[in-house]
Amino acid sequence: IPAVLVASVVPMIADVREGVFPDAEIEGMRNTYLEEYQTAEFIRRYYPRDAVIVNDLGAVTYYTEARILDLGGLGDIEPLVIMRRTAYTSRDVVAWTARYEPSIAIIQLNWSVVRPLIPPEWVRVAIVEVPPHRHPVGFFAVKPEQSWTLRASVAQYFGPLVRTRGYRVRLRRPEMVDA
Repeated sequence: IPAVLVASVVPMIADVREGVFPDAEIEGMRNTYLEEYQTAEFIRRYYPRDAVIVNDLGAVTYYTEARILDLGGLGDIEPLVIMRRTAYTSRDVVAWTARYEPSIAIIQLNWSVVRPLIPPEWVRVAIVEVPPHRHPVGFFAVKPEQSWTLRASVAQYFGPLVRTRGYRVRLRRPEMVDA
């Protein structure tokens, strides 16, 4: 009878053809660790109590105490209010985030809806391509005076991960950081 009970419960828990932990779930957990958790750790280490603009709330809201400003509007009401009355633009992003005085923004660049929301005055100092699919994550200095500090922090944090985890870090050339 115990064997029959187990055999009847297993199909409800998992697809037994793939085992109890299917490959897709394992890969999803790995991707979350490599992209979202590492981004949260970066914020926790270098910008622990700052206002930081993101477009992927997930781990950063759980693992940090930073004031996370959500570009997409899931975690902040301001973008939704703007979207109800007019088109939401990069000018709106600058206007509603200004009172929080954010230093940096970390944006998943493969999200096509957020690309037009990136203000031209933000200084992109790095792109970190996250393994295994090379999802690009952009690191922007919202305050231009933060450009060098952010660039150094990205290099220090993600540099060792290039060798151990397969990240690709593209830092903006030094002569372009101040441009």
